[in-house]
Amino acid sequence: MTSINCFVEGTQSAAALAGHLSEVLDTVEVAVYTKDLSGRYTWANRMALAVTGSALEDVIGKTDFQLLPPDLAKRFGEVDLQIVAQQTERVCIENHVVMADGTHRVFENITKPLRDASGQLIGMVGTAADITVRKRLEEELRRQRLLLNTILDHVDAHIYMRDAEHRFHYVNRTSAALFGKMPDDIIGKCDSELMDAETAERIQSLDREVFRTGEAQCAQDTFVNEDGRTRYFWTVKVPFDQGTNLTPMLIGISTDITELHEAHEKMRILSLTDPLTSLRNRRDFDEQMGRELSRARRLHTPTALLLIDLDHFKSVNDRFGHLVGDQVLVKVAELIHFLTRREDIAGRLGGEEFGVLMPGVDRASAISTAERLRIAAAEAQHVSLEGEPLRVTMSIGVAVCQAGNMTSREFFSQADRALYQAKDAGRNCFKD
Repeated sequence: MTSINCFVEGTQSAAALAGHLSEVLDTVEVAVYTKDLSGRYTWANRMALAVTGSALEDVIGKTDFQLLPPDLAKRFGEVDLQIVAQQTERVCIENHVVMADGTHRVFENITKPLRDASGQLIGMVGTAADITVRKRLEEELRRQRLLLNTILDHVDAHIYMRDAEHRFHYVNRTSAALFGKMPDDIIGKCDSELMDAETAERIQSLDREVFRTGEAQCAQDTFVNEDGRTRYFWTVKVPFDQGTNLTPMLIGISTDITELHEAHEKMRILSLTDPLTSLRNRRDFDEQMGRELSRARRLHTPTALLLIDLDHFKSVNDRFGHLVGDQVLVKVAELIHFLTRREDIAGRLGGEEFGVLMPGVDRASAISTAERLRIAAAEAQHVSLEGEPLRVTMSIGVAVCQAGNMTSREFFSQADRALYQAKDAGRNCFKD
């Protein structure tokens, strides 16, 4: 009798526990259900019943094909098959469901094997979490990211994000194109994997300053791209704090200023160049002389200076016109360029006067160059607009400064005195 009472009490206790568990599962916002091995429902909570719009007694014993639309029932049938026939331990799928009230919802369904106390497979247990809000937020985030990427990929600037280890976490298409790659091929890589060590170190030094100070940093930089062309950039890098326990980052915006730099460089060269002969103008020639004399003082090396004046050049302009005179000046400039070294500095100092600064050249070499120039000028043939041949000779003053022991003014004056001596000696000669 006692054993019968214990059995009854145990049965009642198990029933009470099952009822309590069912009540608890009815309060959760996740659909929970069980099926037997034939795919027939053996139990479902309130949320699961809401999907079909049926009561529990109308669901028990039925299959998905009796309760759900055919396409959805077919998907659940395939999942059941994986659990029963293939012994899969977990199957997760997403389903778009039209609820009984007509609303569209998205569920994440997870199905697992249901086993008895001995481990024998007796059915399946499934959960379906409503992820409609999450999917809506994910879609909104995806669209916002797409919009942002579309904007960033079409901005005429190189935009990127790097961490303190100099690894890229984001690059727009413009940045990736600089390396001849796609953005995904750059993410996770360091500067040193994409460029030469010297360039990488120069770029990383500004990164370190951003992380050290926590402040924005600006600089002009250069980069040699895939086709070997040097590009010039104005770069702004700002710290990007992602919050506690997240990797600190910086965001870089590099604007290509190559065209501006090249235009500035052209203007600089024009400001230092004689427009007719393309030799250096007087201002730049004087500046170069000061620099070369300073270098000669440091290195204790000689420097030579040739001052050249075309003989009776005024008569050329008076007789043949300034157009012919300009042609003569251009041809003389070409002779000077051809007969001097690459490291020599040649300039048109005004009118028909030229100068050649020769670093590291002693008196003997300077005189040799002067004589070659004089002979070449005397032998050069010029032609007037009417085809009449003419010749123009030159007088040359030679000065040599030993170890930079003169000022620019003293050096120039010495060569100028030698030039006037050459003129007094009958022209078409040199003096030192």
